Amino acid sequence: MGSAEIILEESNVKGFSDWLRATLVDEAKSKIIKSNYRKISVVIDHAQENISEIQKQFNSLEKKLKLNEKHTNRKFDEESNTLIQNLDNEAIKIVGNFKNRLRKIMYAEIDKEINQDSFKAIFVQERDIAMEASRERFEGGMTAVSREVEEEINEIVSKNERYTAELLKSFECSTEFDFDFEPIFNIKNSGNITGTISSLIIGVTGVIVSLSNPVGWVIIALSVAGMIISVGKNILGFFNHGYRSSQQKKATDENIEKMANQLSESIRENIKNVHDPLMEGVVKVKDKLSFKTKYVNGMNQLFQEAERKLKILSWEIEQEGMVRPNGNN
Repeated sequence: MGSAEIILEESNVKGFSDWLRATLVDEAKSKIIKSNYRKISVVIDHAQENISEIQKQFNSLEKKLKLNEKHTNRKFDEESNTLIQNLDNEAIKIVGNFKNRLRKIMYAEIDKEINQDSFKAIFVQERDIAMEASRERFEGGMTAVSREVEEEINEIVSKNERYTAELLKSFECSTEFDFDFEPIFNIKNSGNITGTISSLIIGVTGVIVSLSNPVGWVIIALSVAGMIISVGKNILGFFNHGYRSSQQKKATDENIEKMANQLSESIRENIKNVHDPLMEGVVKVKDKLSFKTKYVNGMNQLFQEAERKLKILSWEIEQEGMVRPNGNN
């Protein structure tokens, strides 16, 4: 069953369409034989005027709903971009903390006038400690980002639904049908919007969490740990502690910079994996929220079709009356 058929089925628009055809069009012709042409023409013209006026109101409502939908979709797109930007910002902070922590500790050790073997051993040890500290910070930062995006998405959906409900309520209270029928205005979303949002958050959070848990972080850590630590030439260092310290600090800076670049590249590469589940989830949420707009669009089209058929019927009656000027059968 296609999306259009689903909307007709779930919104009862199909019943309304059948009613329009049966009551205002099909039965009208049979009523002609029971009345003169002038009387039936007046009835048809009156029905056409009512249908035309209501169609205009549906058209106005549809435009307002589409404008609200456009605004909501823009907010979703902005939030999606903000999420990716926040993840990138978090990665920058993580890498910055990694560099500052490791450099501070290594400089303090170097000032103790350690030899080259001790320098290399301490660097490896402190690098691993700094990586674990970065993982913990990353995990906390990503959790906060996930929570924030969930709150923002729920707020966007809530505002959309509140304003949509206000538009529909206003329409319901202001529109009167001058015939024996009322379309159903208590429109419900097609499916569970809450469940769709949850799936979106779970999909995005799942990718984020996989980056920060010990197993996922091992891949990132190994890319850093696998780098060769350069300690530089140290011939003069045997005789000059000051020179050796300066060389060790230079080596510290160079190694940290290389590792920080590798760490940043690994994190950013993994952040890209958030994009697909994020976009897929947002599209599904947008589709759920568009159901009411599609419903009203269906009603609008049905009224347009009814108006068109009534115009044709009115013209046919007018032509028939011209043939029979007395207007009697």
